[in-house]
Amino acid sequence: MKRHPFQNQLSISLGRIVLFSLFLFFSIGLRSQESEATKLELEALELEKAGDSAAAESKRLRVVQIRKKNFYREKTYSYSRDPDYLTHPFESGKQPFFGGTWEFGVRGNNSIASFGEVTDWLHKDGKLAFQAGDFFFPRSTVPYQNGSVLPVVEEPKYLSSKLPSYFFSYRHDSKKWGFEYSSLPFQSSFSHYAWGLVGPFQFANYETRFRMQDHRFVIKIYEELTKDTWFTWDFGIRAGNWKTDSSYLSATLGQAGDLKEQSRYLAPSAGFRFYHAFEKIMRLEVGGDVFVTPLGRLDYQRTVTKEGGFGSSGNSLDRYAIQSNKPLDMTVVGIDLSFIYSILLFNQHRFSLGAQSTSYSWKANESKMPDFYAANTDAYGTAVMDWYKSSGVYEADGNGKRSGRYFGVSNIFIGYSYAF
Repeated sequence: MKRHPFQNQLSISLGRIVLFSLFLFFSIGLRSQESEATKLELEALELEKAGDSAAAESKRLRVVQIRKKNFYREKTYSYSRDPDYLTHPFESGKQPFFGGTWEFGVRGNNSIASFGEVTDWLHKDGKLAFQAGDFFFPRSTVPYQNGSVLPVVEEPKYLSSKLPSYFFSYRHDSKKWGFEYSSLPFQSSFSHYAWGLVGPFQFANYETRFRMQDHRFVIKIYEELTKDTWFTWDFGIRAGNWKTDSSYLSATLGQAGDLKEQSRYLAPSAGFRFYHAFEKIMRLEVGGDVFVTPLGRLDYQRTVTKEGGFGSSGNSLDRYAIQSNKPLDMTVVGIDLSFIYSILLFNQHRFSLGAQSTSYSWKANESKMPDFYAANTDAYGTAVMDWYKSSGVYEADGNGKRSGRYFGVSNIFIGYSYAF
């Protein structure tokens, strides 16, 4: 049966009256007891002034009992931080072998490589400008070789890659040492363009592919800070390489070419990690590494086809190649930072979400005469002139007279590993 609106309003009003009456009843009782407590406090002060400390203390105890009864409520729950319930961050697996616990896993990576602004023209260095025969000799952002044949270059500063990677780790049963391996691959392709500054319209089109592989292997020394917070010293080896293949074509200049290069390095690394466990299944990992080596190596080759090269008529085609005779010495400095949050299910299945950032700063020492390959003597002369114009620029790169080359790779990943 449908209720009359007046009945609903009456019910609401009665409810309000009941709540107000309850509040009034309890507040009156609380006020009277608080008044009694205040009165006892004043009496205690008077007794204390009169020198009767024992009676004053008795009244103060009575005040404490009154207020404790009014305001204190015992907790009916408890939050346990029993050490037996907590776990340290490395407890995983059920079937250890070779004296320890192993984890093998894969990661799905979403990586972005950012390249530093290194377009350093030669108008600031008259000697290099004279040797190059031009005040505008821009340096490529991604490749080592100065691939641009025109001064105004549009190169991307960011590349992306989504290649998977794998990793594994081992922890000895003594919980004193272990080791860990991880890798990060990267591959991307892009197109860019170059234009001339003066004279008739000049244009060049470039196609470039960049590939990189980074390997990290470290020995871990474990230190226990608390049961659920650990610290590790990481000492190991960092190895990697990056490779660039670039082709260009300029119909307005009558010129085309291919540029290839590969850099390799092997470096000692040192770093640390903090591990913190949350209850039974969660772990947080934060840390970093530094690696430095003068033992990097760089190989390069460029093949060029030009119309009317050095000492030849304008209708001929000159084909030549310039290739490093021996690998160039290369110095690499890097820093790696990482953050990983993981959940371990059933003590064997670890799911992780992480972020990683690796920065590389490097330079190659161009001080060795390359090899020249040419179809004829005219093309050979063109190759020598090409090398002479650019060699000063490469040497300036190696001895630090131009700004250094650097790039960084930022990676966000989701991983899964199986703990034996």
